Amino acid sequence: MIKKLALLATTLFLVGCSNNAPSSSQTEPSTQSQSQEEDKRINVILLAGQSNMEGNTNSTGYIIPSNGFTNEEISSITAGYDDILINYISYYKGNPNLVNKSNGFTKTELGQGNPSVSMRFGPEIGIAETLHNNGYGDKVALIKCGVGASMLAPQANEWMGSKAPYYAQFTELIDESLMDLEEEGYEPVIKAFCWMQGESDAGNSSYTASYASNLETFVYQFKDKYADYQEDDFRFIDAHISTSSVWTYAEQMNAQKDKFANQNEWAVTIDTNAAGLQVGAPGGDQYHYNSYSEFKLGLLFGEEILNALQ
Repeated sequence: MIKKLALLATTLFLVGCSNNAPSSSQTEPSTQSQSQEEDKRINVILLAGQSNMEGNTNSTGYIIPSNGFTNEEISSITAGYDDILINYISYYKGNPNLVNKSNGFTKTELGQGNPSVSMRFGPEIGIAETLHNNGYGDKVALIKCGVGASMLAPQANEWMGSKAPYYAQFTELIDESLMDLEEEGYEPVIKAFCWMQGESDAGNSSYTASYASNLETFVYQFKDKYADYQEDDFRFIDAHISTSSVWTYAEQMNAQKDKFANQNEWAVTIDTNAAGLQVGAPGGDQYHYNSYSEFKLGLLFGEEILNALQ
């Protein structure tokens, strides 16, 4: 099922067998046991939200130096990340029959965003770049559910509410992913939850004003459901939405996100506007980040994920 994980598990087994050979420099049993337990652990990173998480930024012809990418970044992005696996589902809520889904873990690469146009991407690319470059290859698993134009407000019955199909879809994806990892002999630990959402809610003053409260209900629901897979260093990582004039209450929405983070010591908010992220060309549009900004969004998420992993 997960070829890369199965290969890694086999490799670890063979290494363990060779370590059992008699040697004057053989590691102490307690040290071996600790090392074997660490080898079984895999850090799980959850990714969810609406279109800038789903991935609506075009990569074709835009991953170039003139758009801000270094030659090293271009090389790694183009090749994809064999050592950073992802299980994902991405689509626009207005067209739920057109879905981009991995159906199991696969390498992180371009084209895992909105399926209506090939090679769109979300923050998973920048996240993979950061984790790969910091020695976390084969040590993490990403699980992503991105639904374009989706709302958090319970009145919308999307991520919250009596029906909440996206919550159900995401938790089903998480459950399947955790089970797959456990069947491969791993001990998954959910280390972080990255959330990129709020644009749609920011078009409604009431939804915006209650966003921090709604987010608290939503996140604690996740924390309670997956409490057995978390440790004390779990981190919820939110990101500001663009202050583009498209989103009427963008400033107020970002203040709500900060409010939630300030009320919970395990939560943090990324100020994407202060970091210079821009919607529009090249590669984006009035709603979605341009090519380098979408990549940088992932880098910013990645830096906060490193804080949770270290």
